Amino acid sequence: MKKEAIKLSDIKRILIGEAPFEFLLEVLLRTGIIYCVLLLTVRLLGKRMSGQLTITELAVMILMGAIVSAPMELPERGIMQGFAILILILLLHQGVTWLEVKFKKVELVTQGIPKMLVADGVIQTAVLAHVQISKDQLFAVLRGQAIYNLGKVKRVYLETCGKFTIYKFKASKAGLSVLPPEEGRDNTMQQVKEGNESCSVCGYTREVKEAVASCPNCFNNSWEWAIL
Repeated sequence: MKKEAIKLSDIKRILIGEAPFEFLLEVLLRTGIIYCVLLLTVRLLGKRMSGQLTITELAVMILMGAIVSAPMELPERGIMQGFAILILILLLHQGVTWLEVKFKKVELVTQGIPKMLVADGVIQTAVLAHVQISKDQLFAVLRGQAIYNLGKVKRVYLETCGKFTIYKFKASKAGLSVLPPEEGRDNTMQQVKEGNESCSVCGYTREVKEAVASCPNCFNNSWEWAIL
């Protein structure tokens, strides 16, 4: 479109565009057909597409958004092109899934492996940095599971689909508080464990009488009282 043809007073162009008014009815028909085909395609892709998405499934969802827009909106494009591409995406996805089942290396390349973020109440700082998750994000997940200190956490895994899996100790143990700093240490959800302190970076907990100044896990020198 030429620059001279663009006018703010051209309400018809702004609301309807260059296509004739009748094309609006065609858009409704196209959208209905594409919507039904898209539902069928997602159904054939498998139940995981409606749950937690893996990397390959997320890629498929992004592609489908781009695929269906043109056949619905552009008058010079037929909907059969959209059908053909959706079928191709379905075949590609099924092929990759079959390869993942047959060959472990393919699954490792496409999906990756779960990462352990917390082990026995101690944050694995190197892993946390590798997966690009902040300590605040991890603490938010733990608070959502009614966990108020790291001492209660046996393991935290980041699954390949992005979901967190948490295992707890049965008995209460002292550890680093996961509550926001402004919450303070005088609330009813936690109490100070006398004689124990936790590394403020990774949560490693020790007795105060230990002579070593730095944390043996992350070599940090900042400590705070352990919380029950």
